[in-house]
Amino acid sequence: MNTNRKRDRGRRIAKAFDRLRNRVSYASVAASIALFVALGGTAAAVTAIPRDSVGSPQIRTDAVRSPEIAKDAVRSPEIAADAVRSPEIAKDAVRSPEIAKDAVRSPEIAKDAVRSSEIADGGILLGDISTGARNALHGAQGPAGPAGVAEVRVASNGSPDVPHCSDQRLIDCPNLLTRTLGAGSWLIQAKLDVSNGDFSKTHPLDQCGLEQGSSELDRADFQLEAFGDHADIANLALTGVLTDVANGTTVALRCSEQTGEDLRAFHMQISALKVTTVIGS
Repeated sequence: MNTNRKRDRGRRIAKAFDRLRNRVSYASVAASIALFVALGGTAAAVTAIPRDSVGSPQIRTDAVRSPEIAKDAVRSPEIAADAVRSPEIAKDAVRSPEIAKDAVRSPEIAKDAVRSSEIADGGILLGDISTGARNALHGAQGPAGPAGVAEVRVASNGSPDVPHCSDQRLIDCPNLLTRTLGAGSWLIQAKLDVSNGDFSKTHPLDQCGLEQGSSELDRADFQLEAFGDHADIANLALTGVLTDVANGTTVALRCSEQTGEDLRAFHMQISALKVTTVIGS
């Protein structure tokens, strides 16, 4: 009889567990756990990190990179003195957008912490550098360079007829255009166009020169062709250099034609540039 009682009692307990198991759900278990925690059970708490609590020993090498830092997130109060050292900064991690204006100051950066390898190319912009640093980068003013061109003198004229000169050196030819210079060294350039008014072919010894008194600075020989219904034109350019000349020196443009020709000069111009230094001859 005792055996039957034990057997009946076991059946009742099994049926009770079956009914309890059918009524237990995920929601009821979660609610029970929440009630347990609210009544004083063990739970994990999220605590804010106190200021200056994260230093160099707490940061793994190369742990802080550009994607982990929000724009303007790192400011001076968040960084402990000497907390940022070279091993904590990944290569190319520091760029302009990650650093708030005036966020990184001298106390936050350990000596020799920021090197070239920690700064990405183009990461530091002019606006990220203090006014004092920009002024220091200017350096001392260098010596003054050469003065270069100190004065320019230009002369031009109309369209005179080219004379026939007996002297092939143009010494006895009249001046078509002149320019008077002051004392010093000068670079002289002369330009003109010459045409055959009668449309006929000219002699190959027709010439124009840039002259200083009886000295010839430059010469150009030319010959014009006969086209029948229009004139031929020669474009001439002459150049000369005068070194340490006296005040009042005159340079002239002269041309000569052969007997029976009808030449005309036009677009004449003399340009003289006073220079400080002449190298060569």
